Formats: sequence, structure tokens, C-alpha cells
Amino acid sequence: MLRFDLLLAGLLSSVMLSVGGCDAGMDPLVDGGGGAGGEPQLGGCSEPVENHGFVQCGEGYRHRASQEACSNVERDERVASGPCGIEGECCEFDSDCAQDEACWLKGHTGQDRSDTYGTCAARCETDDDCAGSEICECGAGAGRCVPSSCTVDSDCAGDGLCVRSAHDEGCGQRVQYTCQTPDDACISDNDCAADAPDFETCASDGTRRVCLNQYQSCDS
Repeated sequence: MLRFDLLLAGLLSSVMLSVGGCDAGMDPLVDGGGGAGGEPQLGGCSEPVENHGFVQCGEGYRHRASQEACSNVERDERVASGPCGIEGECCEFDSDCAQDEACWLKGHTGQDRSDTYGTCAARCETDDDCAGSEICECGAGAGRCVPSSCTVDSDCAGDGLCVRSAHDEGCGQRVQYTCQTPDDACISDNDCAADAPDFETCASDGTRRVCLNQYQSCDS
């Protein structure tokens, strides 16, 4: 009888350890669970490439670590390659725009979305040049004002970063910066469907970052 009691106690102990170890308190997004290699960690940034306070990460997203002034020069390279059929002044080069404007990628055209079109937008150097709900996003040789609910990473809770998203619903690309949260369903576009007919992007739905369909009708 004693031997049986010892065996039963050992089995119960093993069961309790197994239950307690089944992802207790684990969030796949934050703690890197899910998949053999794990998902990218919230706030993690490998292979960072910095540009005037903005950092491009190997995970496929861009965040703003600090406030710095953007450089503004007229770029010679072609920004957009295809025809433009949307409101605003279309452009291919900075030289197509007024002196205080730059040519920015606005969206994609064509059956396979391989062509791009651009529109002219006012340049900025610092956040002071933008509205209160915007930041000055630095590009390659130019800055532009974009909507943002955070100014820099330190505005976000926990390990969250102030991250960029670009969502094109078919009537032009909407760029904005929002804080990462533990409730996010995706880290970057790499987590979303990239092939036709889905064309998803990781962007804010107003509450958290999720994979949203792109290239639908403006009226949908």
C-alpha cells in the first residue's frame, strides 16, 4: 500500500508540473512563442538602420527612436514609375513639384501592383512644421508630415515602439505611426498575406495592429 501511495503521488506531481508549464502566462507576441523559431519580440529590432531618428529593423518595420531634423534636398532619382489617376499633383521626380515640395510614393497601379505613382507633398524639417497630430517623417533627402499618435518610442507603454504602417485601400497610401501593443495581431507586413488576391499589410485598425486588406475600392 505504501508503494502504491508513493507511485500515485509521483504521478500527480508530474501532472501538476505539466499543467503549470503549458504556456502559463506566455504571450506569443511578447515572449517569442509560436513556431520553431518564435515570433519577433515586441520592441525587438535586429539589424537596425538609422536615418535621422527613424530606425528600419530586420523584422520588417520602421520605428522612431528620437526626434531629429530631416535633411531636405532635391533628389535626382525617380520616385514613381507608373501613371497617376488620383487626386493631387502627380509626379515622378522631385523636380516635378514646387520648390517647397517633394515627390512621395502614393500607391501602386497595374494588375500585379508593380507600378507606382507619386504625388507632391509639402516638405518639413521638424515636427514643429506639422500639425499637432502629425510628425515629420524623414525620407531619403526629404521630410513630410504624417499622422501619428506617438512622437517617439518612449511615448509607448512597456517595450512597445512607435511604429510606421502604410495601408493602401486603393485610393492612395495612408502612412501613420502608432504604438505597438501586446494585443497586436502582427509585427510587420511580413506576418501578413503578400500574394494576390489578398495583399494584406500590418496596420492600425484604430485600436491595435492587424493584417488589413489592401487595394480595395475607395468606397468599400
